Amino acid sequence: MPSIDSQCIGPEHPLRRELHNELHARPSLYFEGDIDVWHLAIVDGERAPEVPERLQRLADASKTADGRHGIAAFEGGRLKWELHTEFLTLTYTTAAVDSCTPPAAFVRLRDEVDGQTVTAVRVLVRNVENGNIGRKPSAPSSRRRWAEATRKCTPTFA
Repeated sequence: MPSIDSQCIGPEHPLRRELHNELHARPSLYFEGDIDVWHLAIVDGERAPEVPERLQRLADASKTADGRHGIAAFEGGRLKWELHTEFLTLTYTTAAVDSCTPPAAFVRLRDEVDGQTVTAVRVLVRNVENGNIGRKPSAPSSRRRWAEATRKCTPTFA
């Protein structure tokens, strides 16, 4: 990485190169179409939990040399893991479904990790046609069904 021209933006931070390399070493998770994205952050006391051993052995895993960050096909979806100093994140993408229940494969993987979940998020990624997807329906009966479905969908991990 070239040096920063300190006259242009000021002196270079001593960790700039290390942080740059860390951020760019992590693989990116790409997807298209209607996808459900499940994301967890897990802590284990004052440290990050261990990355489950089986993730290190996944055949098509693209990962950093130390295995702290990776992405791979995983039981019908794609999985990304990132081991930070304080926590482990797991992000799992699967084809879109109507169920609010986390995929069984992701739940089983979570069960392999010691620690407590501090973040649990499900993101629904949907293609938009004519600007209609994701908007609250206008007809009263449709609005009622939409509201009921929204209330019912509170995913939980055991």
